[in-house]
Amino acid sequence: MPDPILHATPAATDWTPVPLATGWGVVSGHPVQVSRSGDVVFIVGAAKRNAGGDLARIATLPEGYRPKQTQYVGATVAVKDGGGGVAACEVYTESTGVLSVKWYSQIDSAPGWTVPLALTFRII
Repeated sequence: MPDPILHATPAATDWTPVPLATGWGVVSGHPVQVSRSGDVVFIVGAAKRNAGGDLARIATLPEGYRPKQTQYVGATVAVKDGGGGVAACEVYTESTGVLSVKWYSQIDSAPGWTVPLALTFRII
């Protein structure tokens, strides 16, 4: 049997709210939050693009939850209000903590897009 001390998982931090950038709002019942266990970061919630919302800056992760370099952290499928479409997109975070949707996105410039977030990444 493995030694439990050598194979122990670090306790996760409490869930911390992630501030959204200008032009982004919280989806009711799904606030964007972050937690960490050792060098693994978890992001949950959903952000809704309002007028002026920039895909290059959805939110900014607090200190202690940021990677050391720009990192791909997952993919999601965004949905536009009123059946206006769906779009697959890649989600990245930078060393500054900026969370963004980049390449392979078909999200247009109009408001009303909801971007669900269920992301896990290692701080490397």
